[in-house]
Amino acid sequence: MTEEPTRLYNPREQAWDEHFELKVDMTITGLTPEGRAATEVLRMNLHRRVVERYEAWMRGEYPGEIS
Repeated sequence: MTEEPTRLYNPREQAWDEHFELKVDMTITGLTPEGRAATEVLRMNLHRRVVERYEAWMRGEYPGEIS
């Protein structure tokens, strides 16, 4: 977004909810520079990943809350 270097989100040191938001369409939005970078670099919103996330949510196996 800013083209400035940033660190990636670190799950051992940072809270998921502060850096990401799960949308109704099961895509993940980065809320911070670290979250946005992780979303892009890790390709969290590839179609197959969104479908897998939705299917896991439908089975009651996805832990995230939808915003």
